[in-house]
Amino acid sequence: APMRALALATLSSVRVARGEAAEALTSAREAVGVLRTLDGVTEDEGFILLAHAEALALVDRWDDARKAITSAWDRLQQRASRFADEESRRRFLHGIPEHARTEERYLHWAADA
Repeated sequence: APMRALALATLSSVRVARGEAAEALTSAREAVGVLRTLDGVTEDEGFILLAHAEALALVDRWDDARKAITSAWDRLQQRASRFADEESRRRFLHGIPEHARTEERYLHWAADA
């Protein structure tokens, strides 16, 4: 199931890049649905949640996109808080491209609200 969620999120991201809004959202919703069935955290959770937020933005559901990206950023911060040292937290939040993009989207979209 974790691989299925990742595959669906990847498909959603490709569809976002192609401008296929409805299809991107369908794939992203399915990925989040699979994610919710998993016990614990998958290492790809951040990417899956980001893909969902970006698909919502593409279909101009900005309120939902802002909620989704805020939730994704909050979740990343929760996960980062489990690291004992600041450097590990920084690498987790800023050294992983999809995590850094989540923060970027969060800051940008929140400012547009």
